[in-house]
Amino acid sequence: MTEHQRLQFEAISLQQGLMGDGAQGDDDFQLGHGREFVAQMSITLTDLRRCRLVGRRQAAHGIGDPAIAELHGRIGPLVSPQRLGNAGKAEAVQRRVQQFAGHIASERSSGTVGTTLARAEADDEQFGVEAAKGGNGQCVPVRVALTDAGKMRCQTRAGSTGGRVFENRHGRDVSMSAMQLHWDIFCRVVDNYGDIGVCWRLSRQLVAEHGKQVRLWVDELAALQAICPEVSIDQAEQRIAGVDIRQWTASSAVNPVFDVIVEAFACEPPAAYIEAMAAAPSRPCWINLEYLTAEPWALSCHGMASPHPSLPLVKHFYFPGFGANTGGLLREDGVGALAGWSGDAAPAQELTVSLFCYETAPVADLLAAFEHGSQPVRCLVPPGKPLVAVSAALGGNGPWQRGQLTVEPVPFLAMDDYDALLRRCDLNFVRGEDSFLRAQWAGKPFVWQIYRQDEDAHLPKLEAFLDAYCAEAPPELALTIRQMFRAWNLAGEFAGAWATFNAARTDVARHHARWLTGLLEQDDLATRLVKFCASKV
Repeated sequence: MTEHQRLQFEAISLQQGLMGDGAQGDDDFQLGHGREFVAQMSITLTDLRRCRLVGRRQAAHGIGDPAIAELHGRIGPLVSPQRLGNAGKAEAVQRRVQQFAGHIASERSSGTVGTTLARAEADDEQFGVEAAKGGNGQCVPVRVALTDAGKMRCQTRAGSTGGRVFENRHGRDVSMSAMQLHWDIFCRVVDNYGDIGVCWRLSRQLVAEHGKQVRLWVDELAALQAICPEVSIDQAEQRIAGVDIRQWTASSAVNPVFDVIVEAFACEPPAAYIEAMAAAPSRPCWINLEYLTAEPWALSCHGMASPHPSLPLVKHFYFPGFGANTGGLLREDGVGALAGWSGDAAPAQELTVSLFCYETAPVADLLAAFEHGSQPVRCLVPPGKPLVAVSAALGGNGPWQRGQLTVEPVPFLAMDDYDALLRRCDLNFVRGEDSFLRAQWAGKPFVWQIYRQDEDAHLPKLEAFLDAYCAEAPPELALTIRQMFRAWNLAGEFAGAWATFNAARTDVARHHARWLTGLLEQDDLATRLVKFCASKV
């Protein structure tokens, strides 16, 4: 058995050992027998929340799950750091460990797999499980590492474990889409505005373009208000842009059960609602909307089914992506017509730049390059981490004038106003996921700062996007783009990377126009999601 295979086996063998079903050894878990092993499971692996969610909650709350801590203390981590070091750097991913109804061990037949891990509350610190590498050498989350070509045996409508196989395909029979009228979307705001931005865009588009009736459940109305000023933080129920907005609290009564349930980034609906879903005469379609990534493993995991261990429910992983066989990208109608550069316009005399970044970006180096460059630069900086970084580099509160550089603080903008700002600028520095995607729809050159994770677990995601983005670029231009993105994310030698990138900016803009044209030829995420859900009826 290879070291990578052992990584996959360790994550499962813990749960078998807790049940007293640890007789199977390493030899029983060869990758070639993966499907037979999975077919005997009555549950799929527990959802593992990504480290980016966990680290922020650790810092914000400083709390943890005692049962998980006790388990970790007794048996050690699921995958040891030493094993990871031997097997190669794996992407760290985490999902909230969940307790499912019922006890196992003596109550389940031999050969089934269950969990005795106690439920972690939604805002608790989560336990880390490392990712294993799949057969193609790509790092994949453990929760989906034990599948066969993107398929997993799951429970039938009657609740028994049957032979129905869900394939990671969408766009099949959509005749039932009109019947799936009512949608619930659940969002927990971890930090900043990316998570709620994705959910708000999706909710609006489902209403406006697909005629759906959407309830958006969000735990922090203030975050939604920041990007949609019409929202009142004092109203637990309100309707804006056709979307029914509900404040999600521990005491929220979520009823009735809707046709489609979307949990954003594994936030999980309330337990009582999940039980109601299982008791509904017509079982709803349950979606876990994942983060956007260009990593190859996500393609094979898109659409994967995850049967509930004790209820007749199946949840599907839905991965947004840049290719035709992914979950697509959030894009409302008319985005292509609004794109701000066709690829033929002459460069402006003054370079207008928007700067939206994390505090770890080499902001001082960027501002110095602007200050001493050959072209006037007007840099627009929103409040928060970007403005703090600029103030630390230049001193004071701005606005600032340094050589060729003018820096103007701008107010926090509503979502649609920020989109318009991106289109007006000549170059956009963006971060995270929502602004990253909106910068691409703006049709202008951009530089992306990915959210930093421990042990550089974010870098494979950055490189995967660069592989896709630069695939059709001439080699020299592709290297220029890569070096700029890497310098911005790794805080390496910045001045040279910027000088080369800025000199090639017209070519970068033409390349981006071609990239944008390709994306616009594909169906958007909301359209694909509606078709996907209809195919699961």
